[in-house]
Amino acid sequence: MRGVFAAIVLALVFGRSGYAQLAVNSVSPSSGSGGSQTFTFAASSPNGFAYISTFQMLFNWDTDGGGGCYVSYNASGNAVSLMNDAASQWLGGYAPGSSNTVSNSQCTVNLVSTTVSGAGNTLTVMLALSFNSSFIGPQTVYGIAYDQAANNTGWKSLGTWTPYAAPSTQPPTMSVTPTSGVGISQIFSFHVNDLNGYRYIPEASALIEASVTGVNSCYVYYLQAENMLYLYNNAGSAVSSGNLGSTTTLSNSQCSVNLSQTTTTGSGGNDLQHALRECQFVHGALRDR
Repeated sequence: MRGVFAAIVLALVFGRSGYAQLAVNSVSPSSGSGGSQTFTFAASSPNGFAYISTFQMLFNWDTDGGGGCYVSYNASGNAVSLMNDAASQWLGGYAPGSSNTVSNSQCTVNLVSTTVSGAGNTLTVMLALSFNSSFIGPQTVYGIAYDQAANNTGWKSLGTWTPYAAPSTQPPTMSVTPTSGVGISQIFSFHVNDLNGYRYIPEASALIEASVTGVNSCYVYYLQAENMLYLYNNAGSAVSSGNLGSTTTLSNSQCSVNLSQTTTTGSGGNDLQHALRECQFVHGALRDR
């Protein structure tokens, strides 16, 4: 009986050895700028490069994939695909070295100059990209690898690349409606404008309080990449969070935020608007890229 138990334990340990060491290793160059570049991505598996089933590469402000340059190499089909703008459909599916190109609003993958090779444990993708002039500001370069056992590395940050510099260095602006009033329940509309486009605004904060301490107040902030709203606790030391449009209600002793009635929209290229149901003074803060 003891021998059987030992055999089972060993089978479990060895069966997970590949997962423990599957890795996204690097991108080269790992930093820089320019409208076109061939990037060399490397991933590895202790079971050999052929055990890597999918290798995905992303240039974006976060790992949501929407509005980014999100490329996937599928080993079994020897196919390179590009995610569409809305992160809802893969485009292309062409072989590296073919005469095809595949594009979205952020980038074009030039397949004729794109190559894939393997040696030992390492899979290497040389990805030839041309970026659109509207793809501005520093983009984080991410990678994720999957193997044939459905293990994955999770997204790994590998570097940064700036396709084109942001044309405006002016700070974004914010306004709120209504600007004054009384009542225990209200939908506040926060309007944020950035000359570099609304996607250039990663986060915005709103503070409803008589001062600007963030303590014993209604202090919220929104992260665009995650589509998440955060509310600070009474001490201003921790937050609770939820997705906009969800059934979650965030609360502290000063206010409650009904996320089912909280929305965000981007329009006109430059405008980001939040409708927030939550009085004291209303303060706003924000930053761009």
